[in-house]
Amino acid sequence: MVTYTEIVNTSNSKKALFTNLKTWLTKTYSDYQWNSLNEDTELGRISLNGTTKITGVSTEILKLNITIDYKDQKYRYHISEIKFGWKSPNNSSKIDYFSGETLVNSYKNGIKESVSLLVKSVETKDKAEQLLQDVDELLEQ
Repeated sequence: MVTYTEIVNTSNSKKALFTNLKTWLTKTYSDYQWNSLNEDTELGRISLNGTTKITGVSTEILKLNITIDYKDQKYRYHISEIKFGWKSPNNSSKIDYFSGETLVNSYKNGIKESVSLLVKSVETKDKAEQLLQDVDELLEQ
């Protein structure tokens, strides 16, 4: 599963962080339909999950979970359960979701297939093997 986590140091107090986070979430994710939004100011946590349309495309959906833990001078965000979806052409209310990892792997496999076709046209086996190794290294980054 693809996740993103980072700890950020800041000079803000816990109260200021809460206010800033709420403002940022409201502006940044105003077009999301949140299935749940939980705030625990005592613990210092905001967690939410929801969906939004991908900009400019009415049939593509992005779904994710965000958890932000905060305290004086520090916060940590964790973004997980990242999924992309498409409305089914046969049933406009049904959405087929794919994980971010599935899409990345599919993209990588497509690149590898294209390179494999190119490799077949390379004149020597050594050059072909080196080309495949180079592609594998690039895809691992």
